[in-house]
Amino acid sequence: MSKHCRFLLLGIGICVPLLLAGCVGKKKTDTIDLNSLTMDELIAGAQKEGHIESVGIPDDWANWGGVWKAVTEKYGLTHHDTDMGSNEELATFAAEKDNPTRDMGDCAFGLMPLAVEMDVVQSYKPTTWDSIPDWAKDPDGRWLLGYLGTLSIIVNKDLAGKDIEIRSWQEFKDSGLSITTGEPSGGATQLGLLSPAFAFGNGLDDVSVAIEFWKEMARAGRIDTGAWGRPRFLQGETQVMVDWDYNNLVTRDIANENGSDMNISLHVLTDSALQTGYCAIINKYAPHPHASALMLEYALSDEGQLEKIKGYASPIRDISIPNDILAKLLPRQEYTNAIPLVDLEKLSRVTEEISRRWQDEVVPLLY
Repeated sequence: MSKHCRFLLLGIGICVPLLLAGCVGKKKTDTIDLNSLTMDELIAGAQKEGHIESVGIPDDWANWGGVWKAVTEKYGLTHHDTDMGSNEELATFAAEKDNPTRDMGDCAFGLMPLAVEMDVVQSYKPTTWDSIPDWAKDPDGRWLLGYLGTLSIIVNKDLAGKDIEIRSWQEFKDSGLSITTGEPSGGATQLGLLSPAFAFGNGLDDVSVAIEFWKEMARAGRIDTGAWGRPRFLQGETQVMVDWDYNNLVTRDIANENGSDMNISLHVLTDSALQTGYCAIINKYAPHPHASALMLEYALSDEGQLEKIKGYASPIRDISIPNDILAKLLPRQEYTNAIPLVDLEKLSRVTEEISRRWQDEVVPLLY
């Protein structure tokens, strides 16, 4: 897993000089009105460009690999991705605008106000635009949510206890187990840290409730400060982890495919099933704008949304889920209390606050 551990750098200039060292591109100051093109013109332009250079869209995240493969087979476009965090994506677009090398990214929903403020994204409205919920897209087409994830909790029962089933933060609190949280910089980690505010308080209006919960866990020695993510969990080093359902389901599959006898419990969090996603964005200065828009067109088509479903992500459009995939998912009743986070401005403010207060109030208690 790679994008799973993406970091939303709080200082967006961090590491950009190193990241861009050696990059060579062509100067680009003008943008194309992609929305004015017919589909034939878009395809012709994309095939002439022939390539897409993406950031933060790796194959193993919500089955982007299946989407890339389909685009290559259908249109003959080649593709290369450099995995990085959402803030790094935006910083890269801004830093190399005079010599752009990167075309598009997949960025956390809460960062879209920053993307617009930085003026590093350009508009494209796919032909399925009208079937995308209004809250999930920028009116001017500068970003749109391509898929959704729901917070889930995965437990290694070999470490935690054979009879352990954790479905809520209250059950975790009562269990005495430890949890690996990661730094509050990736989308899943931020919302995982925020979610106790929904379980024990008033959600986005109650960040302090979440901070007090984590301070209590820190004082009790129940926060695992080791690396957060799939590798340590599969190595049997992590008792409990919270992540998007699509990531945890892939973790389950990998354990099964590898012949592991790991005993796993996996559930959507019943008291804080936060649901949000990542936004497809096209670099305002993209060297391959036609190809990028065509990729976005495919990703939001029925076929593209089905590829996301195959990766266990929830489609943003109303697409039916085939029975063979349904059989691999968590039971649909587990999503009964899903909490869609649709207030973008508030979400942006609150995730920034949880990150800052974690560093200021919780981290000092960990060491």
